[in-house]
Amino acid sequence: MSYDRLALGLTAFAWTLILGIAALLLFLAPSLPLLLLLAGLIVAILVLPALYAPIGYELRGGELRILRPIGAVKIPVRDVVEVKRLSLKSRFGLRLWASGGLYGYFGLFWIKDLGKCWFYATRRKDLILIETRKKRYVISPRDVEKFLGLFRL
Repeated sequence: MSYDRLALGLTAFAWTLILGIAALLLFLAPSLPLLLLLAGLIVAILVLPALYAPIGYELRGGELRILRPIGAVKIPVRDVVEVKRLSLKSRFGLRLWASGGLYGYFGLFWIKDLGKCWFYATRRKDLILIETRKKRYVISPRDVEKFLGLFRL
């Protein structure tokens, strides 16, 4: 996977900020309850989102699999009605339940040109829209042309 600068920058910033605050608080008031609270915050803010971030894509056994540490999102090929390169004309969108840069761009978004769609991308360029009968997915494979060639309907 290749991340764009925004995703890399936000991820590095989040780690630096959270760990810096944790170190400062431990230095100022070290205690077991504070240590447990900080550990919980680090897990909630930095570790849990990483488990849902896309780490790869594969087409196998009649399914497109969006690989994540916590488990793959499986899209049956038979449900796919269209696969195409996506050019987002509008930069306007809302994160409904999503990460907008920490470890990439993943989760449920509302995009002006598309409506509700599930993003599993590591960058904002070279996107592919996969439309099924029920949902829309947006992904960012490293080699867009190769992926489109593998996914001919």
